Amino acid sequence: RVPEVLERLDGAPAVGVDIETTGLDPYKARVRTLQLAVPGLVYVIDAHRVDLRLLRPVLESEAFKILCHGKFDLRFLLQAGLGVANPFDVMLADQVLRAARDPRGLAALAQEYLGESLDKALQRADWSGELSSAMLEYAARDAAVLLPLFAKITDRIKAEGLGRVVEIENRALPAVAWIELKGVPINRQAWLSLAEKAQDRRQRLEEELNAPAGRPINRRSPQQVLDLLRRLGIQAPNTRESTLKEVADRYPIARPIVRKLLEYREVAKAYSTYGADFLKHVHEATGRIHADWCQIGAESGRMACRDPNLQNIPSDGGYRGCIVAPPGRVFVKADYSQIELRIAAKIAPDERMLEAYREGRDLHTLTATALLGRKEITGADRQLAKAINFGLIYGLAPQGLQRYARWQ
Repeated sequence: RVPEVLERLDGAPAVGVDIETTGLDPYKARVRTLQLAVPGLVYVIDAHRVDLRLLRPVLESEAFKILCHGKFDLRFLLQAGLGVANPFDVMLADQVLRAARDPRGLAALAQEYLGESLDKALQRADWSGELSSAMLEYAARDAAVLLPLFAKITDRIKAEGLGRVVEIENRALPAVAWIELKGVPINRQAWLSLAEKAQDRRQRLEEELNAPAGRPINRRSPQQVLDLLRRLGIQAPNTRESTLKEVADRYPIARPIVRKLLEYREVAKAYSTYGADFLKHVHEATGRIHADWCQIGAESGRMACRDPNLQNIPSDGGYRGCIVAPPGRVFVKADYSQIELRIAAKIAPDERMLEAYREGRDLHTLTATALLGRKEITGADRQLAKAINFGLIYGLAPQGLQRYARWQ
C-alpha cells in the first residue's frame, strides 16, 4: 500500500509525522510505527513489515512536517536512513510563544490549544511485540492531533509577530538532532590522565590547607573554613567566593589562604565533575558521548546541554583537548565573531566600536591596548579585555570589575 500512501499525500501542504519506538535510545531501539496524517486521514505504518525508506518522497517533500518533540523523532528517523525536510515542531513553537525553557509535551499542548485530553498511558507500552488495536488507535490519534495543533499555534505566532523566530528554530532542528545522534568523540586515556592529575593536585592543596590549622579540616565545611580564617586573625561572615575575595582585599595576610581555598574548590569541582565518572556517559555502542542538547534551554533562547553538560567543559586544563576527531577526520569550527558586542555597538550606537568592526579589527585587542598602553598584547591581556567588554555591557559594576581584575 506504499504507492497509495505516496499518492494520497502527494501535494499536501502539511503532514503530521509521529513515531512509536521500541525504546528511547536510537542505537539500541528502533522505529516500530510511523504515522503520517493529513486532514481526515492517518496512516499507521508498521516498520516491522514495511521498509520506511520507501516513504522518503513524503518525508523529504516540500510540505511542512508537523512534529512534537521533533528532535526525538528525527534522531530515530536519521538512524533509519531517513531525513525530514521542512520540519515544524509544535513544542519548539510553544516554547517561543511562552519565552520558556521548559518544553511541554503533546498532551499539555492539546489541552492548552485545542481543549482536548490525550491519554498517554500507552506511551510506556511494549511496542516491540504485536500491535493491539488500542495501540494503533493511540498512534493514529497522536498524529492526527498535530494538524489542528499546528493551525492554532501558527495563528498565535502570526498574531505575536514571531514567525521569523519560529522559522529559525525549526530550521535548526535537524542539525540539533544530528549533533545529538552523532555524539562527541573523546580520548578516554587522556581524560583519565587529567583526572589523576586533578586528584593529585587536590591532595596537595588539602595538605597545604591543613598546615595552618594544625590538623585535617573539611574544606567543604563553612564552619571549619571560618575557624581556619579566625586562627589567622581574619573575620569573615561566610565562605562564599565573593565574600572571601572581599576579605582578601581588606586583609593582605588572607590572600594566600583564600587563593588556596578557591583553587581547591576549582580543582575539587573539576575532579568530581570531570573525573573518571564522567566517562560513564560514553555510549557502549559508539564510543562517543551523546548528550541531551536543549535547543531552547534558557528563557533567552540560548541552547543548553545536559547528561553531561558539554558546553561547560573547562576551556583550560586540557579537557577540551580530549575531544578529538577520529583518524582521517578533522573538526571544523564556526562561530559568530563577538556577536553580542556588534549588537551593542549598533544599539548604542558607539562610533568607535562601529568603526573598529567596519575595519575588521579585533575589539578585545583594541581594548587591551587602550587599557594597558602597549602594542604587544598577550592572550592573557586579551582575555582580561574580553571580560571588561562583556562585563560592562552586561552590568558589571566598577567594584566587580576591580575585583575581577585583581584576581586574574
